[in-house]
Order: sequence, then structure tokens, then C-alpha cells
Amino acid sequence: MTPDQLFASYGEGFKGNFNPHTRNVRSGKISSQKHHCKRCEAPPTKRCYINFHIAFCLHPVPVSKEKDAPTMICGERFAVNSPQGCYTHSYANGCNEGIKNMKLGKEDKVVEEPAPAPVAPVVKKILTKEQRRLSEKMQRESWKVEAASNRASKVKGKLTKMGGSKLKNELK
Repeated sequence: MTPDQLFASYGEGFKGNFNPHTRNVRSGKISSQKHHCKRCEAPPTKRCYINFHIAFCLHPVPVSKEKDAPTMICGERFAVNSPQGCYTHSYANGCNEGIKNMKLGKEDKVVEEPAPAPVAPVVKKILTKEQRRLSEKMQRESWKVEAASNRASKVKGKLTKMGGSKLKNELK
């Protein structure tokens, strides 16, 4: 794998107006914490990625939980010099060896083939925001239902303790 192939595997999220604070190149998520490049000791720039100070994890992950689901790259940012590599897919498990070897100038012995680049990350980002908004709304609604259910269970328990049958007769 050449550096050009590596950067192409990052997909559209790495081209053009790239935000160096991107946490995940696949999803387009921007990091809320503005970490510095440890090598440059300054805020990261695209040059930090090109010089292999920082990289995005190339380990293939399934796009769904279905059996035989297609895969995409993990895409999480990590410091190439870190002893572990990607937080989820570590060097110890043979992940991202190609990136580490390019950094060291060694012959590339990629353990895994990079997954296909993400499709239209800008559209995906918009969908992701809408999906996230709907998911949060559903979560709030489920909490409301759960809270109402808990209140109903408590009231039912109190009625039983107070002699619920007597109270039921009075309500009839």
C-alpha cells in the first residue's frame, strides 16, 4: 500500500476542506476535545496525517450486525507513535501495521485489506444528524414511558398494600 492508496482509503472525508480535528473519517464526527499533535506539539493539520503523526484506523468493521454484512473502515483517529494504535483495534492484534510500517519507512506488510471507502460522507453526515436527532427523541420518549410505567407500578403496589379491593369498590 502506498501513501496515496492509504489516503484514498480514508474516502471523501479526507479530501478538500478536511477538518484536522475529525475524530472519525468514516462518520465525519469532529472531536469535541481539541487534542494537539504530540509530534508537532501544536494543533493538528492535514500535514500531521500526511507525515503519519496521526492516522485513521483501517481495520474493517461490518456496517450492520447481519451475517456477511459488507465492511467499512473503522475510521477512528489515533496517534501513529502510540504504543497501542487505535483504541479499539490495537497494533498487538496486528491492526494498522501498514500505517506503522509506512511511518517507519519499512516495507509494507499489511495484515488486513482496507475496507471500501465510505460512500458520500456528506450525505451520510446529514443522515446521521437526522438519525441521531430521531434516536435521541425516541430515547426521551422511551424514558417517559418507562417512568410512567414505574409510577404505575408504584401506585399499584400502594393500592395493594392499602387494601386495593376496598378502594376498587369505592371507585365503582
